Amino acid sequence: MEWLRHCDNQTAKQQEGKYRLLVFNRHGSHLTDEFTYYCWEYNVIPFRLPHSTYLLQPLDIGVLQLFKHWHQVAL
Repeated sequence: MEWLRHCDNQTAKQQEGKYRLLVFNRHGSHLTDEFTYYCWEYNVIPFRLPHSTYLLQPLDIGVLQLFKHWHQVAL
């Protein structure tokens, strides 16, 4: 839940519409009642990626590496 609150705090200021989309993996810890209620209360639409996320790994290394670097610098 800590990561969800962190993401929510970081994105709430830039929100333009009523809802925000949260894309996440299929890890079981993400599917708790507390998570679901939080998303419902703060208009967050959770979208679980399929089990085939290993196919997206090249994007993580090649495309998103620069974004991840500057995100860490900002934090």
